[in-house]
Amino acid sequence: MLPTGRLFPHGLGLALALAATLCAFTPAVSFAQVQGQAVITNSYANLRSGPGTKFKRLGRALAGDRFPVTATRPGWFRIVYKGREAWLFAKLARLEQAGPSTAEVGHLETQIENLNQRVDQVSQKLDNVRQTLEAGIAEVRPEESAATSMQQKKNGGQKFRVQREVPAVGAAWAFIPGASRMKVGQRWRGGLMLGLTAGCAASGLWARNSYNSLRDDYRALPAGSPQSEFDRLLSRSDDRRNLSVWLLAGTAGLYAFNVTDHFLFLPRPNLALSPGDTNGRIDLSLTCEF
Repeated sequence: MLPTGRLFPHGLGLALALAATLCAFTPAVSFAQVQGQAVITNSYANLRSGPGTKFKRLGRALAGDRFPVTATRPGWFRIVYKGREAWLFAKLARLEQAGPSTAEVGHLETQIENLNQRVDQVSQKLDNVRQTLEAGIAEVRPEESAATSMQQKKNGGQKFRVQREVPAVGAAWAFIPGASRMKVGQRWRGGLMLGLTAGCAASGLWARNSYNSLRDDYRALPAGSPQSEFDRLLSRSDDRRNLSVWLLAGTAGLYAFNVTDHFLFLPRPNLALSPGDTNGRIDLSLTCEF
């Protein structure tokens, strides 16, 4: 058995030897924060001990190999190669950035949480405004609300109907210019459409009759009349003919617009589905109110 005074030097020497052994096998690079990955794009690339071609070549990488990048210099990437520090020429590889850091993710989560809180506040304000409007409407129209409630109790269910004071307009009114708009109460629009269509039609017929009259005058000129007289009547007749064509075409266009307006743009009576509860069954009925 060794004395205590001699055991301590032997233990200290053993600890120092073990520490030296561990240091010998410790990687030469302290792994810094990885900035991304370097992917070899050339057919091959030399890995060196420093950022330059004069440094010792540590190995060779082939196309597609990936290495963690711990630092960058102009034209070089510092990578981790077999647990050690190595340098790679930047033009022989591409750098793929690493994902967002924990701090960035936490910052984004904080911003998202703040936005959610703002959305909740806005939603609460909108609910308050809606409740205020509903209360105001109930106060303004108490009689209508009471009548609606009594009607619902009488029918044994709820019916949601939207009142629109739009009269029904038959398809026959589409063929009278402006009549459809007059039927729904838009008198000035209907009168304007009727006036334009009638005015174009009357002007077109007048221009057509004037053209026929001038043509007859042209034919009735004596053979010995001056050439200027023939030219004057011919020019005026051509002008009246062109004017009549344009006016009658405008009349046809206005008429077609009136038909299109009736079937596509005219306000229609309200159509709605009214759900009603009768004897425990759901009854869906199509109602039309004017």
